[in-house]
Amino acid sequence: MFEKYSRVEKAILTTVAKSYLQGVSTQRMGKIMTALEEGKISASSVSRITKELDEKVEYFLSKRIEQEIPYLLIDSTYFKVRDGLHYENKALFVVAGIRDDRYLETLGVR
Repeated sequence: MFEKYSRVEKAILTTVAKSYLQGVSTQRMGKIMTALEEGKISASSVSRITKELDEKVEYFLSKRIEQEIPYLLIDSTYFKVRDGLHYENKALFVVAGIRDDRYLETLGVR
């Protein structure tokens, strides 16, 4: 996903991405990252990383289905998500398809 970074940086980016998706603020992420490494990651770095993540998610959600999908699988799970000052349960729906070559392809996430 982030080819230009080292393995350690990929782990840090994954942590930032997961935290961003869970609603952690950039200021709080800076504090967390300071505890994880010697240097401090700036809020602008976190914003840059989350922007890259947003672009990759947007690309994924808008890509066309290029092969025939004979079987569809639809599933959901619930997560606690911060909404303002409180948390609430929200569903994450996943649609996957099994192609003729038996490859399982994720088609959509909402």
